Amino acid sequence: MDESGALASATQRFFTLGLMKTADCGPFSDIAHRTWDRAISSVPGGSPAFEFKFNAVTGSSLPFHLELIDAFFDQPSSYFCALVLDKQRPGVNWQGYFSTVWDAYLSYARVLVSNNLDPGEEVCVIADYLGKPKKSAKYFEAEIARCTGKAGTPRGRVFNACMLDSCSSLPIQVVDLLLGGVRHAFLADREPGVQRDANKDAISMRIRERAGRKTLATNFTNPKPNYFSIWEFTP
Repeated sequence: MDESGALASATQRFFTLGLMKTADCGPFSDIAHRTWDRAISSVPGGSPAFEFKFNAVTGSSLPFHLELIDAFFDQPSSYFCALVLDKQRPGVNWQGYFSTVWDAYLSYARVLVSNNLDPGEEVCVIADYLGKPKKSAKYFEAEIARCTGKAGTPRGRVFNACMLDSCSSLPIQVVDLLLGGVRHAFLADREPGVQRDANKDAISMRIRERAGRKTLATNFTNPKPNYFSIWEFTP
C-alpha cells in the first residue's frame, strides 16, 4: 500500500491511495528482483540504493520501470485498486470531517482496505512508511488491523499490518509506479495546461495499455485477467 500526493497541500489537486493484493508473492518477487539487479548495473550511478520511483524516473531508468509494470500485469493473481481524491471536486472537503491530516489519511486508508477484502479473506497489509504525528495516539498498524470486509460471510479481515520504508520492498515500489501513473493521468486530463514529463507520460501510458483502457482518469473496474480498479472518491 502507498500514497501519492499531499493531502494538505493547496497546490496539489489530487491525493491518491493504492492497494496491491497478491496471494502468491514468489513469482512477482523473483522477476522484480531480476529487473532491479539489471537496473542497478545499467542505470548511470546505479547502486544498491536504487529504487523504482514514479517521481524519480529518468530516460535511462524508464525501461526498467516499464518492465516492473509488465511484471505486475503478467502475474495472474495481481490485484490493484486506487482511491483518488480530487480536492477541487464539489463536496470533497476532508477538512470538514477530520481534525488532522493524519486522521483523514487513516480513514481513507481504512476505506480502501475494507472495500477490497473478499469474504473469508485474511490479509496482512504492508504499507510505505508515513510518520505518525507525535500528538496522535492512533497508529496506522492498529487502525488498519481492525479493518473487516464490507460484505460476505465470513467477513474478510486484516490480521496484521506494518509500515516499511519503500527501499526495502519491491511490491511497495510497484504500487508507487501504478499509483503515480494513475494520478498523472488525472492531472493530464483535468489540468492539460500543466507541463508534464515524457518519462512519466510513458509510465501512465503503459499502465493504460496493459489495463486495456482509453483513459485511466475515470472510474472503472477490470475484474480480469488482472483485477485493476480506479475509484474516484465521491462524498
